[in-house]
Amino acid sequence: MEQLKFTANRFKNSSAIENSSQQEQHQDSQIETNNRYALKKHSQEPLLDSSHYSLNNQYWKLPELEDGESVVSFAAASDSIAIMITSSRVLIYDYKSFEKRPYTFQFRYNSNDYNIPPLCSIIPNPLDALKPDLVIIEPISGALHFFEAIKLAPSLSLLQNKLQDEISLHNAEFLTGVQLFEDNCLLVTTSQKRVIYVTFKDQFGDLSINYFQVYNNRPLISFMLSKSYSIKEYANSSHIISVKCIDVSPVMRTLIVLESTGQLTFIDHLKTSTTFTARSSFNLDITLKRSNLKFMDFQFVLEKKIGIFLVLDPVTNSLFNAYFDFSDEKSEPVNPYSSVISSIPKSEFIVNPKLFLLDEENCLLTQNNNRLIVSSVNDSRFPHPWTEVIILNQALHIYSAVRLESLPNTIALATDKGLLLFELKSSGHSSNILTYVKDHLLQYLKFSASSSPVIFSLKETLLPITQDDIKIVLNQILDDLLEDKSNAIRADLSVEENLSQRVEVVKKLVVYVSQNYDIDEDEKMRVKLLNTCELLSLTKKFFELIIDRDLFDNISNILKDMKFRGEIDNYFRKNPKSILLLISEYLKKSKNVGNEVQLKSLTSLLSDLFVEALIKLDDDIKKYLNKSGISTIFIDHFDLISNIDDVTRMVYNLKLTEEEMIVNYGEILIGLCCFLYYTTNEIISYLKSHNTSNTYDDHLAKYSKLLNSHKDKWIHSFIVLKKQNDIIPLVNKYSDYHSLSVLLESKREIIQNLYNTQEISDIEFVNLSADIEIEFDKYFDQYRYFFAKSLFLYYIQCNKIDIMLTCFEKHSDFLDKFLSSDMKYYDFAWIQDIKLQRFDNVSNGMSLYLSEKVSNPAKNKRIQTSIAKLATLCGTQDQEVMCNRLEEYNCSLSLLSIQQNIYSQLETLGLFKKDFGTTCLFKAPYLEKNGFRYFSAEVQNTFEKLSKNISLSVNQLIDFISLASFPVDTSLAQLSVMMNQGDGELKGIEQDFSSNEDEIVENDSSDVIAKEFIINAYVKLFSFLKHYVPLKNKNSIFEAVDAGKSELEKKAWAKILLRRLVLRKDLKSLIKTILPLIQAEGVSMNLSPENLVSTTEELKCIGIETTNAFLDYETENELLRKHSLNSKV
Repeated sequence: MEQLKFTANRFKNSSAIENSSQQEQHQDSQIETNNRYALKKHSQEPLLDSSHYSLNNQYWKLPELEDGESVVSFAAASDSIAIMITSSRVLIYDYKSFEKRPYTFQFRYNSNDYNIPPLCSIIPNPLDALKPDLVIIEPISGALHFFEAIKLAPSLSLLQNKLQDEISLHNAEFLTGVQLFEDNCLLVTTSQKRVIYVTFKDQFGDLSINYFQVYNNRPLISFMLSKSYSIKEYANSSHIISVKCIDVSPVMRTLIVLESTGQLTFIDHLKTSTTFTARSSFNLDITLKRSNLKFMDFQFVLEKKIGIFLVLDPVTNSLFNAYFDFSDEKSEPVNPYSSVISSIPKSEFIVNPKLFLLDEENCLLTQNNNRLIVSSVNDSRFPHPWTEVIILNQALHIYSAVRLESLPNTIALATDKGLLLFELKSSGHSSNILTYVKDHLLQYLKFSASSSPVIFSLKETLLPITQDDIKIVLNQILDDLLEDKSNAIRADLSVEENLSQRVEVVKKLVVYVSQNYDIDEDEKMRVKLLNTCELLSLTKKFFELIIDRDLFDNISNILKDMKFRGEIDNYFRKNPKSILLLISEYLKKSKNVGNEVQLKSLTSLLSDLFVEALIKLDDDIKKYLNKSGISTIFIDHFDLISNIDDVTRMVYNLKLTEEEMIVNYGEILIGLCCFLYYTTNEIISYLKSHNTSNTYDDHLAKYSKLLNSHKDKWIHSFIVLKKQNDIIPLVNKYSDYHSLSVLLESKREIIQNLYNTQEISDIEFVNLSADIEIEFDKYFDQYRYFFAKSLFLYYIQCNKIDIMLTCFEKHSDFLDKFLSSDMKYYDFAWIQDIKLQRFDNVSNGMSLYLSEKVSNPAKNKRIQTSIAKLATLCGTQDQEVMCNRLEEYNCSLSLLSIQQNIYSQLETLGLFKKDFGTTCLFKAPYLEKNGFRYFSAEVQNTFEKLSKNISLSVNQLIDFISLASFPVDTSLAQLSVMMNQGDGELKGIEQDFSSNEDEIVENDSSDVIAKEFIINAYVKLFSFLKHYVPLKNKNSIFEAVDAGKSELEKKAWAKILLRRLVLRKDLKSLIKTILPLIQAEGVSMNLSPENLVSTTEELKCIGIETTNAFLDYETENELLRKHSLNSKV
């Protein structure tokens, strides 16, 4: 072996060479000092910091790589030096350096045929930590490179001492690992289960490389294998997993070699010598009595003589810790218990997991991929061992986990972003899930950040944490935050900073809960999260506004009235729960403002407060609650909401132009109206689903009344200010389709008005109209018929039927469904059918509509009937149906013609003039003497309709003509007097009509007019009945005409007309004039009184169904029967 030509004095006595190195150290020290002042120390908040451990990324920097270069291996070699192996270089650097890019020692190498990177290790320099020796070994050839005192800081010296040597390898053998053994010695492991001891000084203290075989369990078949095969099958074959070195005495050390199959060998070593003696060997997999196990790592508790082995069961892909007791050296070790590591999912890929023993052998840390599991060493005193889990982002690549020898409780994780240092402070003793969950959440609240590699997922820990556990802890944390008792908040903050941080912490908690808790199933938690954040946010914002607007004196006085005697700062810090009471008291004392300036100041404050602290906050929070959280903090504060609405209405009532309102109060109104709309809807939504008490009933009634009475005004504010888009998201949230319709139509109307006033060009109008059409289409597609129905109802309400029928051709299906949902819409729905040439629909639909329409102006009915008749002629119905339908409409037109004639005659008589006492019409002796209640009311109602030219039914016309008392004198004043006097002396029902034919008085022209009017009406009605065909109702619209029913109706009405000629003395004189005329029309009737009695079937056929109506008709029947009896006598 080649003798080293340079000195190795530093391995002898460090004090002997101290002076010789002072000058060089001074130079390096000066450079380092300059760097310290040139760059600030790189420090960050810890990633984690609990009572048990911490995790920080203080050394989050790496050497700069060349183009195309990639990292192959990376590890911390000491408490200040890291080794990075790339695809072409070995880089050694001081990771505690203050430079942005630390000074780096580099060694270029040529990659071998198998792309296995070199093995590297440093040998510490006790005089200067930044000048260690470096050993680099090529694993395939065994070539060894030794560099003495490499420099990891800028230096004037350019020389670097270097030595090369070679480790002898067997056939197909390659090197697998290297580790520091003693101050100047290394242990090297090979693929053929050999351990080689490498020293760098001889017995005289001079530098010399020597090799000694410490352990050899080389398989016999190895001489037959190829290197390619050995490398390929290395992971699946038996190989050395770990070598541990334990000081058992001041002069003795023990090496423990573990193979992947469970072969464990103890080797004694006399310190400072080359003597290694194999003491014992055990096959642990036999003890475990399980096959195919893979031993991954181990730790040895010297004091208890217990070995803890990390074992993989490939069948279940699970790791477990197997405990072995080695206290009896003369026998096989005992396996008292094993514990499965349940915090590693079965689906996770397990490769090279590591096991570390920390806290004076009381705590275990298991590292697999990006998961750290910290647990107490299993102890029978604690049936539930303490366990905590740290999960790092999968995007973070971890190259190695190494325990730093100088820091026994610190693990350095080398990642692609730099070094993470895990430090154990103390281990727990037994598991308390609630304590863990709370500490875990507090760690999240304090340290989580988008740049943090830590994943704070309770689900991924796989610990036995229930939803109830999380719920309990969440309630505790929220209560602490509301009462300013949380450990997540720094104690040295001002009131504003404190409140601001508390708001942000609750926001973070909401985000966390949305990912780690079944928040959809817990409405109470959603409400509590939202309410806590709202109260803190309102407290924070109100405090800021008090400062900005110099309201400290006002608030101080109010707090005194509220019996609070402390500092204002302390109230805001400790009493967010009572903030609404304070705001309410402030508003009560301030709302009776004396002038517009004060009003603007007050409303501006309220708008800023509620928009910033509530509306915007809730938008941020609810997106993490699936938009299902409900704000309930105002449920018990109706007076506050009502007072806010009062001051909002004060703004409405200001005598300002629209422009002045927009300039001076635009944003204020928007804010207040948005808040009122939002809050009332939130509370109503909550109360409707939690209506469990009378108190809630009262609240619901109050808030519903407030919303219903003032909502349109709030929405209108957004329209006036052209801010429809600001409120539409809220309108959508509460499925307020009516308000959505109002807002969208207002946008369309604004565009139309701009075009009508020529404020926009034709092209602009087309483009803007297309945009609003797209918006309408969006909501038609989103809400379907719910939106369509509300929109069409709104158009009817505001008399914009033309827009409804012309602007939504793409959505005609919805329009047709709406128009057919209620027959009353056929008042205009026929236009849609005509437009689409659905003439048969018009023919049938109008028949149904007209048969059900009660109060339809005669003019309208005449037009509608004519249109229906025309549509019937244009339709495609068969001939019979068409003829029947035409007969119906002709009959309807005839009835309208009769009504028009009666109307004209009555108008000629002056009965529609306001100064005429029309009560005489309803006081016919016949009606009064016989106590007809229904008939009297019917005559009066019919006259009122007739005076307004409302279309009448056949029943109404017949009753009016045959029951009303018409004037017979010339002077209208005399007519009124005479008609009101009545004729109490006559008893018409007791006289035979055939013996009074000459009693008709013909003394003046007005009498002639009256008689002619009645006679003409009777003749026309009988003529109408002869050709009568009823309009179809909804039950028979598609059925054939029922001739029998039609004849029964005719007969019933004819009887009624004639019976009243017989029974009414004042009309009896007209009989001999009327009878010839109606007989000339072809009407043949049997006029004997008994034949004029109406049957129940006849009455029902003409729609007489009410009790009062039946009683009056039955009274007439009795009068006829008496009249018939008197005639016979």
